[in-house]
Amino acid sequence: MFVLAFVINQAPNYTRMLVLLPFAAYGAARGLYWLASQVGRGMRSLTSIRSGRIRTTLFGAGIIIVGFLNFQIVGDYVRFSWEEGSIRGSTARYLMARTDELDFDIYAVANAEYPYYEWGDPDLWLNWAGFFADPDQALKVLEPAAFLGTFPSPPFVAFMSRDLFEIAREDLYAEFSDLEIEYMMPDKSVLAMEIR
Repeated sequence: MFVLAFVINQAPNYTRMLVLLPFAAYGAARGLYWLASQVGRGMRSLTSIRSGRIRTTLFGAGIIIVGFLNFQIVGDYVRFSWEEGSIRGSTARYLMARTDELDFDIYAVANAEYPYYEWGDPDLWLNWAGFFADPDQALKVLEPAAFLGTFPSPPFVAFMSRDLFEIAREDLYAEFSDLEIEYMMPDKSVLAMEIR
């Protein structure tokens, strides 16, 4: 199924592949058990310990090693996320924290020159953000020129790149004295500008 998903989509569909996870775990455990049995039979002539004990010990050690390696992988992933950040996760958490504020409009101010997300297109951004915002909240992608030419009426949040914000900083602070900035990434490359 993995190969089929990759060939058709050019990328695996992980949610569909989760169905295979229990079968993959079972297959891996059976393979490890078989390997431990073969080693136990081979060591029977070298030691007085019964092959069943050797098999059980090797199988348990294999499970512990696989578990340890998986925790190492998860640790690397968490460390990377903590240090590098995730624009998707940060934006999702930000939106979910404001789902109760139905009069709060949400804008992504971006284009090819000043992107907010490093992937997709405006329609994809709206669909993705819609999962985390309330259905009654307005979600729009605005061109920077349209946003800076006529500011929307508060309350709203505008997600944008720091470069775009720096260009419009004086105009934004002149228009909105209660402007609040929250950086979405540790490198401060993108931000959420909140106006109440």
